[in-house]
This record gives sequence, structure tokens and C-alpha cells, in this order.
Amino acid sequence: MRSSAPHPESSPCSAASPDTPAPGPAAAGGWTDLAGAGGASGLLYVPRHADRAVRLVVLFHGAGQSPRAVRHIFERHARERGFALLLPKSAGPTWDAIGGRAGPDLLALGFLVAAAATRVKIDDERIAVAGFSDGASYALGVGIAFGKRAAEVLAFSPGFVAGVGELSGQPRIFISHGRGDRVLPIDRTSRRLVPALRGAGYDVEYREFDGGHAVPPAIASAAAEWLDPGPGDPAGKDSP
Repeated sequence: MRSSAPHPESSPCSAASPDTPAPGPAAAGGWTDLAGAGGASGLLYVPRHADRAVRLVVLFHGAGQSPRAVRHIFERHARERGFALLLPKSAGPTWDAIGGRAGPDLLALGFLVAAAATRVKIDDERIAVAGFSDGASYALGVGIAFGKRAAEVLAFSPGFVAGVGELSGQPRIFISHGRGDRVLPIDRTSRRLVPALRGAGYDVEYREFDGGHAVPPAIASAAAEWLDPGPGDPAGKDSP
């Protein structure tokens, strides 16, 4: 799982920067289109009355998708649990490190996190990265490369660990996969990936479910509960 990609000097997952303006008064909350330097774009959800530092979850979409395609996964949970949700847009059909080396998408992520930090106060110790399909593979790569800044990784139906950077830190990891997935068959992906990650010393929560290439509501609820234990009814059965 070691990557040949160079490790950037600063983490794109960090909201702490001397160049980032302090956020203004907490807004009413809701969704907004977000733009950063260099053409970076995405969607940002800010919880209502966010007058103190909140958790940020960065959620990467799948190949050929847009941020809106994955918005439903955590929208309700962000509202109920009061965390900010950042949905970046890949520069190409999928994320840069999926078929090559990390570059423009990783740089854009840093710009977008900085832009988000001007709209809501982010708890820099509670940043998680998540994703679906190719976005899940990318989230694993980003989270493992920047594990000192990203405390948790949530990967829904991943294929592999994308080569984003050298290993850094030990983030907690949540992985889910459908037993009937025909896009990224489970036997070739998560059932190999999870033992490898655990063997490398990572704390991995693994959920299999009856279904295909998707994130069922019960799995999203289980992931949100794993991320921030609290009120709710987590579903899904832990798998070996």
C-alpha cells in the first residue's frame, strides 16, 4: 500500500492556516456552491447555528459522477449531528490518483477546505474523508497519506488504496461493500483490502450487506454512528 507519489509538505485536509480568514458570523446553514483558487469547485453544507467549531466530512463522488450524486449519503446525518459536509468535484472523469499520480484534485482539495473554513469554523482535529466507488479508493489514499490530519476514513465500495502519498498516521477506517456488487466485485476488492489494512495495523470497521454497488441508508446510518456515536439506530452487521 506504499505509494510512489510524493508527499506534499502541507496537508490538504487541514483547515488551520495563517492565510485563511476567520469565518464570519454563523449563517442560517444549508448548501452552497463553493469555489476555490485554481478552478476548484464543489458543494458545502453548513449546519444551522454553527457558532462553534464543527466536524468536517469531505465526501468524494464516484467515477463519472458529480458532487450532487453523493449528497444524499450524509445529508440527513450532517443536519442531525451538526457537522459540515464538503463535496469536491474532480477535475476529470475521476480522481487524479485513480489512474495516475495525485495532482490537481489534491491541490484543489486544499483550496476547498480553506474556502470552507471562511464560511464555518472547522475543528481541525475532527476532519474525516469519505467516498463512494472511485471516491472511496481516493478517500483511502488521502486518509492514509494524511492520517495525522484526517482522523477517520469512510470508504463505501472501494476498489483499492489510491496512490496519493506516503503513509502518515493511523486513521480509523470504515469500509462497506455489497455482496452482489458487479462493478467492483467484493471478492477482488474489500475482502482482500480489509485484511491487508488490518495486517498493516489499521483499525478497520467492516460492513458487508446484501446488495450491489450502492450505499444503502442503513449503511450510511451505521457509518455516521461509527463516526460520531450518539442518538440513532445504527444498522448493518459487522463482518469478519
